[in-house]
Amino acid sequence: MIYLVAFLAILCGVLAYLLGQKPKVITEIKQVEVLREAPTPTPTQRTWLDEDIEIRDRLLTAMESSAMRVAIESSTTSISLDSPDLKGRIIGRDGRNLKAFEQTTGVELVIDDTENTVTLSSFDPYRREVATQTLKSLLKDGKIQPSRIEEVHQIAIKQVENSIQQAGENASKKLNLTLSKPIARKLGKLKFRTSFAQNVLDHSIETALLAAQIASELGINEEQTKRAALLHDIGKSLDAEGPHALTGMEFLKQQGENELIQNAVGAHHHDIEPSSPEARILIIADTLSASRPGARREAHDNYLQRLQNLEAIANEEKGVDKSFAVQAGRELRLIINAQEANDDEMKEIVKRIGEKLKQQADHHGQISITAIRETRHTETYKL
Repeated sequence: MIYLVAFLAILCGVLAYLLGQKPKVITEIKQVEVLREAPTPTPTQRTWLDEDIEIRDRLLTAMESSAMRVAIESSTTSISLDSPDLKGRIIGRDGRNLKAFEQTTGVELVIDDTENTVTLSSFDPYRREVATQTLKSLLKDGKIQPSRIEEVHQIAIKQVENSIQQAGENASKKLNLTLSKPIARKLGKLKFRTSFAQNVLDHSIETALLAAQIASELGINEEQTKRAALLHDIGKSLDAEGPHALTGMEFLKQQGENELIQNAVGAHHHDIEPSSPEARILIIADTLSASRPGARREAHDNYLQRLQNLEAIANEEKGVDKSFAVQAGRELRLIINAQEANDDEMKEIVKRIGEKLKQQADHHGQISITAIRETRHTETYKL
């Protein structure tokens, strides 16, 4: 009797084990059956898979070999001072030098408690660079006064203009290309242009490197592809109406570039149809450069656009010689032409601009409008 009970207990244990394993066994069998039933890829499907893998491999190779630093443009520039006493000299008596500097350059000069450092703030990279060179020259010279600030500012403008030409020529040399002086100059102006906080000249060079690598991998004319890619955003440096791709294409036509280059530049945003493999490669390379993580910041570009709109609204008003949006758009400074408006008319100009800003502004908040009207009289006598 004891043996029978033991036998039945063992039998129940075995049955319980088998019942517990059944779902797993059935599942494994079904999986094997599904795998056996899956159709093998056809020769055409294998070709598509191989081509997809090859395309991805070539794009990755191009991106890896052409990788550049990710440089996000800032709207400020810091300058180190040799002595903390220089801050007082920059400010001047009753803030006279500081006011003259900001009025002349259109750049806000921030002097705070940061030790031996001052900061230049402006959304316009060109304006900020001119102001930087101006301040450095003033500090080196040691003569900081309103009349001297204006003189040095004019010299700084010439220096920055020369650096623009040099920047275009350096970009072409880096890519072993030869450009005419007018084209090199327009290309160099992109050094002071940003698109979604990405420096446009750096973007153009990177796009050219990517495009050249892809063209080399595919056996397409590398020289022409690289040239078109370097010049694809040149329309952004032109003062012309219309899409920058088309204005750039027209400019290059006037400069004697061949039709392949013209079409590639004009088609890189699909404003016209690309007519060559080089043009299609440019579209791919442009997208790769712009879409890299960290390459662009849309919020920054919207901020720049807002400040530019403020200045554009002010500059439309008759009597306004220049305008500068400072304090992150919280203040608008107007330089009034003394020959076109008197003091009473200046007040009316401020009111009209204020009303326009209320109607056209795309954000909430408040803005301070400061108008500056100055008259001067100079005569020269021979002694």
